[in-house]
Amino acid sequence: MSQTPAEALDRALTGITIGRGSLTDEQLNNAVNRLARQVSVNQDRPEVVLAPLAVAREHLKAEHEEFLCESESLDAQIKQIDAEKQALAHEKSVMDRERQALDAEEKKLFVERQHLKAEKRIVRARHEALVQGSVQVPREEESTKEQTQQGKSQVSRGPNIQHVMALYNFRHVEAITFFGVSV
Repeated sequence: MSQTPAEALDRALTGITIGRGSLTDEQLNNAVNRLARQVSVNQDRPEVVLAPLAVAREHLKAEHEEFLCESESLDAQIKQIDAEKQALAHEKSVMDRERQALDAEEKKLFVERQHLKAEKRIVRARHEALVQGSVQVPREEESTKEQTQQGKSQVSRGPNIQHVMALYNFRHVEAITFFGVSV
């Protein structure tokens, strides 16, 4: 079944436009002009025109398949990058939560530090007052209740002198009368 030159030209143009992505406009125009010259020269022999067109079509098919493989490879790389991006976003959210927890812990420690500094100032002020002898130490009441068979009786003891001395650091004090006991 032989084709007319017009059919051969139409078929050649169809084959060329399939792979047009890899051809520039100038290359396409040159190919069309060459084909038109071949058709006009070889009007009675379409196989002369069709043989180069078949080669061109095979070349374009190969380019097209190569393009598809490259496209699939790029799609796989895009998917991999998207997965890495999601993993990084998840890791970032975990790190943000950890940072918020650390910030909360830091605030808690700061408040605790402020309380300890205030307590230290109070202890230092008490110590200075004791050293100067102007203030009596408030009495630490340690009361123990003993239940006897006959009734209730309370036994009250004063502060533990060694505990108070260790707490207020009396190294530099020569003699202080503390609840009637000379230290």
